[in-house]
Amino acid sequence: MGSDESSTDRTPCHVLTLEALLKVTFHFIFFTIMTAPTHAELVAKAQRLVREKDALETHIRELEQVLQSVCKPQGVGMDDPLTDAAGFPRADIDVYQVRHMRVEIIRKKNDLKAIMKDIEQALHDVHAQAKLEPTVAAAETRERTATNDDNLKPFALVNGVAPDSPADEAGMKRNDLILRFGTVDATHREALKRLSDLVAGSENKPIDILIRRDGTVTALTVTPHKWSGRGLLG
Repeated sequence: MGSDESSTDRTPCHVLTLEALLKVTFHFIFFTIMTAPTHAELVAKAQRLVREKDALETHIRELEQVLQSVCKPQGVGMDDPLTDAAGFPRADIDVYQVRHMRVEIIRKKNDLKAIMKDIEQALHDVHAQAKLEPTVAAAETRERTATNDDNLKPFALVNGVAPDSPADEAGMKRNDLILRFGTVDATHREALKRLSDLVAGSENKPIDILIRRDGTVTALTVTPHKWSGRGLLG
């Protein structure tokens, strides 16, 4: 069991630094983008899986036709014996090729079973999102038109703040949800790029931000500037 301090030092692999995301070195602040697949994206995924299934079924049929053509006129199937009555390999077929084709068909049929499960899950996700998306769209519309800051949607999470940094001076804390950073909020499709441009052009200039902490919306002002650590915020 490690201490809380040691556990916070281990950055999850899916959390990206502001340096990587914004091309501005903020050192210990990390943002996690909160996004989910749209209904259109889920439909596209389901359609792609169906195309893969169709192609796989066609390939299996082709393999089965090749297997049947190995031995004429009666052909050979998946379960026909490969030895004669005396126990020797049949002389009328290519035993090695038959075995190889059977293994390939079995493998492809297993792939088909797996992709059918993926399709089932994808269709479930499509139907679930179809029910949810009108509600989400309505909520986002309210957020864009509401004057109450409590309705703003968070678009980033502060995973850590370096001591004595500009972010620390502004009062930002770990687990703060970023609602608005200057003029940037969740309604912008390229929020991180806008944030990057804003910070890069705001050295020694105050930026008003809104964060949600423990359910309470709080206004802060951060001034990006050089300090003893790396970057402009820390």
